[in-house]
Amino acid sequence: MAIRIITRVMLIGALAVAVAGGDSLPVKDSSASFGSNYGLGFSDGVLYLHTGDSIYTVDISDQTDPKFSIHMSGLESAFADGQRAFEGGFVTGPGQTAAVSMGFTDGGVLMIDLNAKTTAIVPDFDGDSSDDDNIFGLAVSPVSGAFYAVWASRSFYPVDATKVYKITPGTLVTELVENLGHGHNSGDLAFDASGNLFVSSFEPTGIFPDPTGSARLWGVAAADVDDPNPNALLLASDQANGSVFLKVDQHGNVVLNTTTGIGALISGSTTFQNIYGDILDLNLYGPPSTAQLPDAILEGLAYDLARDQIVFTQLVDPQTDRFELMFMGIPEPATAIMVIFGLAIGFTCRQRREDSRE
Repeated sequence: MAIRIITRVMLIGALAVAVAGGDSLPVKDSSASFGSNYGLGFSDGVLYLHTGDSIYTVDISDQTDPKFSIHMSGLESAFADGQRAFEGGFVTGPGQTAAVSMGFTDGGVLMIDLNAKTTAIVPDFDGDSSDDDNIFGLAVSPVSGAFYAVWASRSFYPVDATKVYKITPGTLVTELVENLGHGHNSGDLAFDASGNLFVSSFEPTGIFPDPTGSARLWGVAAADVDDPNPNALLLASDQANGSVFLKVDQHGNVVLNTTTGIGALISGSTTFQNIYGDILDLNLYGPPSTAQLPDAILEGLAYDLARDQIVFTQLVDPQTDRFELMFMGIPEPATAIMVIFGLAIGFTCRQRREDSRE
């Protein structure tokens, strides 16, 4: 069945220049040998920075001079079997809630009460087997407050399964709600304000890591998010060197961070437009003898609703591994991605009704 996409004519505002803010970030304190990323997220208007073993609050009232204050630490020692290294994701939710994932080496997911400064282990993701320890992407539904995690098999390529699990608040019971199938390296998750779920993945075209792969964006309608049937629809696919962080702003713009650049899905396109750096920087995975540092190494991605901007970190001194916060506006007004997604939702409903008559 063909789907005809109709978009409105719209003006795209000029991009705000990314502004580096103030002092260097606190150093990463993860013990991961594989490496880890800074994590960023807002909860109840407060910006939090995850450095591995610790979480900081960030005062950005003056964006040219952000202030970092230690909020809590000891996350890597939360498990009874000893210290575990953080390589994975970080997400914040409303009501001073958060979650962090360990990644594939040690495994495990911690739920965090930022107010009480306490942690709780998600039992089904306790990292006691190779089946449950490769979680990098996390998101929180604005509708239910439930957390969601994207799981990928531990093999780099080909990945034999990529799944989305729901983590119910309070009970911490997990439930499989989506299965993207095989071949999709782990990406990230994000919800829009209406509760529609977006999932990113990376599809290498050769032996991993291959910078000529594609970032893909999948969509699941809000009504189908907790339905275990395969409801994810492929919304976009474009050349990129990875898919690490994903956010959706209040206008419906979908923003993706690939470590070397930030891309946005705008104007109803099915391809990502570079809005900062280069989402296909071939220097990222070049041979050690010839490789050069990419023009930008970016980590973390948060959306600041109050200021309608994205916040991320950028490496500014490779010798000392010094990062700074960056603030940037994104294209406006609303993109046509929600128009496309609305049609996709309609198609899903029609398809399911047809299936039910068979």
